Amino acid sequence: MKKNIIIKKRELKLYEHTPKHEIWVSWAPNRSVSKFSENNFNEQQLGGGACLPAGRSREGEPEVPPHAKNIILTGMRGSGKSTLGKLIAAKLNREFIDLDSHIERLANKKIAQLVEEHGWSHFRNLESQATEEISQRDNLVIATGGGTFLDKKNAQKLKKNGIVLLLTADTKTLTQRIKFDSNRPPLTDKKTLEAELEQLWEERKDIYIKNADLIYDNSHDLDPTSKIDEIIEMLPMG
Repeated sequence: MKKNIIIKKRELKLYEHTPKHEIWVSWAPNRSVSKFSENNFNEQQLGGGACLPAGRSREGEPEVPPHAKNIILTGMRGSGKSTLGKLIAAKLNREFIDLDSHIERLANKKIAQLVEEHGWSHFRNLESQATEEISQRDNLVIATGGGTFLDKKNAQKLKKNGIVLLLTADTKTLTQRIKFDSNRPPLTDKKTLEAELEQLWEERKDIYIKNADLIYDNSHDLDPTSKIDEIIEMLPMG
């Protein structure tokens, strides 16, 4: 069931369970809605289940002020997390971290190779350990993987010190953007990429929306500069 919410005198639809006070939604014409340490990390560790280096704990530390919180982008593959994340980071003079690229760099292997050799569960384990480390830092813009928030512990760690921005786009647009990307192994047995994306969205949308503080519709390939200005205006930086 959906409900109507009026924001800036524009009628938008959000899912029923989305808390009104937790969500900001952008509107624009024609839009349908809104370290590890590298020490001792090498290929041999990937096959043996060794943990990635852990970061320091925040226990006992004061809460991070809004202006220093990480900006965390989540959403489906092709939703623009890396593209917009880099631009947001540049605009705000922050460091940008793409979680998938971060893992690949430290592992010295592409995700497709990691999954082929060790399976998805091993990659998810590395992803969780990367999340543990990065979530303990401040003033970052982080592009997470499409499945990062499926792990509740990942979500809790990221949200503790971050503002979560969900980027959305229709499946046809997502398909066009990533159809030539061979670095991501299939996650379903669907015969087409668009069918897989549709299935993944149905499986993940409630989790995405539940964890989002902000939702931004990135279906239209408009000038990225205007998108960044809209997103930064939405951010509760304090």
